Amino acid sequence: MVLGVILGIISCKAYFEKDYAVLIVDLLIISLYAFIFCYDKKILIFSLIAFLIIFALSITVYYFYFRHYQSLYLPSENIYYVYGKVKAVAYYDNCISVKLTNAKIEYDYKLINANLQVYVKNGDLKIGDYIGFYSKIEKAFSTKDVSFLNDGIIYKATTDITQIEFLGNKVNFFEKCNLYIKDLLFANMSAESGAVAYAMLTGTTSYIPEATKDLYRFSGIAHIFSVSGLHISFVAHFLNKITKRINVKKIYKSFFIIIFLIFYSGICNFTLSSIRAVIMCSVLLLCGSFGEKYDILNSLLISLSFTLFVNPFALYSVGLQLSYLSVFGIIVLANTFKRALKKLPDKIGEAISVSLSASVMTLPVMMEVFGYFSIVSVIYNLIFIPLVTFIFLTLIITIIISLLIKLKFIFYLADEAIKGINYVLKLSTPEKYIIKTSGLGIGKYFYYLGIVSFSDLINLSYTKKAIIALIFIVIALLFIV
Repeated sequence: MVLGVILGIISCKAYFEKDYAVLIVDLLIISLYAFIFCYDKKILIFSLIAFLIIFALSITVYYFYFRHYQSLYLPSENIYYVYGKVKAVAYYDNCISVKLTNAKIEYDYKLINANLQVYVKNGDLKIGDYIGFYSKIEKAFSTKDVSFLNDGIIYKATTDITQIEFLGNKVNFFEKCNLYIKDLLFANMSAESGAVAYAMLTGTTSYIPEATKDLYRFSGIAHIFSVSGLHISFVAHFLNKITKRINVKKIYKSFFIIIFLIFYSGICNFTLSSIRAVIMCSVLLLCGSFGEKYDILNSLLISLSFTLFVNPFALYSVGLQLSYLSVFGIIVLANTFKRALKKLPDKIGEAISVSLSASVMTLPVMMEVFGYFSIVSVIYNLIFIPLVTFIFLTLIITIIISLLIKLKFIFYLADEAIKGINYVLKLSTPEKYIIKTSGLGIGKYFYYLGIVSFSDLINLSYTKKAIIALIFIVIALLFIV
């Protein structure tokens, strides 16, 4: 029923935008839903009723959330005094961007609480800084662009470092741990490798030079900087191996691992992708502890539905889209591709199938958000992901041990390994293998219908599924920009 949640959010957003083309496509998909996924009349009636209820609920949630944010109007021509805590910092060529959480805005002898995105020129700020300044304020969102609302950011402002009043610095426990990791990496590794390692462990890419970021993006392996299933599963698997020999009930081991995963997600600022991975991994561990069968697809869809009901604007988070789509692609397509590659050795066929499944499912998002897609990303992933996995686990173990004893030589090895990856990426010039495009537009809906039609979710013969998928994808290509 997650389709009902997603279509409800998209439809309500289209209503505010007055984008009637999207509304028509949504109605078409709702109609197709009955014919593609349901054949038995009893199942059809039950499914449609449940689908329409969830569809209506998600529309209602989005509508009231958005109306609430629209009502928080502040005249843009006024000068306001703003003060709050710096939660995140991002670096650009001519300024820095900071997120102020629970900031106070003085307006009409009242204090308004809100999150702000502040662009600061000619200076630097640190996480945990409490600052105050006078500035004009404008809304950070519109009916068309709600990406800022995903982080609860309602307003944005611009100021200069000379206009900022510093009110102190205070970091919470998770921020202290995050900064400890950053300081440890930068103290024992070169600046570029330290920045890559820090992003790999925490998802913070602010310190990576833009040229280096582009190398990882063009090669299709930038997902290693988004703390998600790849990272969480590595940590969970490692902890499971450690606790395997401890003579304690399985349920206690599972709770220990879950607590550690929540702690790790906190260090990564509880990003949506890390929360999704923690929820799914926790369900897997608990099912194993109680001897229940784990349904990975239902776990994924339930976690997505819960996330979107709590925060409907999260649907427009690129991180969430890539995280959920890549996992969904692996679940529904990997076996199909593996059967097609059955002549290859099992390990190689499985690795190619997983990488190809994630790439195919995230393709429209890559095209729309980044304006290109890589035709060799599968090859780069096959080459570098095993090495990245080793570096990731080595760094986590080393950081934990460094609380007791410093292991500079291991940081040196990780430093050299990352330098090696960067060197190979530069040498292979991945930018030559990208195709530029602005995306599929509303054609992406037909693209996903085609991909799902070809998956194991549809109980039809291979030939029939291929024909249906081909029809939908041809329709999708008609909308390519």
